[in-house]
Amino acid sequence: MYKSLVVTVMFLLITATGNTVELSIPSQEVESGQSVSIPLIIDAVDNLAGFRIFAKYDHKILTFKTATKTRQTSSLMHIVNSEIPGELVIVLAGAKGITGKNFTIMNLTFQVLTGIKKMIKTEFKINKIEMMDDKIKFFKCGYQLKPLIIKPAKSKD
Repeated sequence: MYKSLVVTVMFLLITATGNTVELSIPSQEVESGQSVSIPLIIDAVDNLAGFRIFAKYDHKILTFKTATKTRQTSSLMHIVNSEIPGELVIVLAGAKGITGKNFTIMNLTFQVLTGIKKMIKTEFKINKIEMMDDKIKFFKCGYQLKPLIIKPAKSKD
């Protein structure tokens, strides 16, 4: 009995740590008044069939415009709920999972407020991420979010 308990615990530990995926947003610089595309990048995933993220952003300086899939996620359907300014719920789903390393799963496009006079940093926040494979087995998912740096627009003298 003791041996089977040890084997079960080891299996659970290997399974839990073996499926950790990391989502990242790289740091970018943009000028006031410009449009910016923010990539959501996955480090490595095997058989991703479902993805749901609850994210927040500063709606006083960014206006959400659109979310577009990439070549790697083209087989998945997507829904984006942006009804509440400053909040996004993004869902990707498909019957068959996708596999890849270091690829963008979606690009989020925002319009930056015009008239910003000094450099500012704004960060995206994630309340929750869920990822699963086509067998409805959930992956652990971490994230690393770098700030968006907004600079005053260059004068056109």
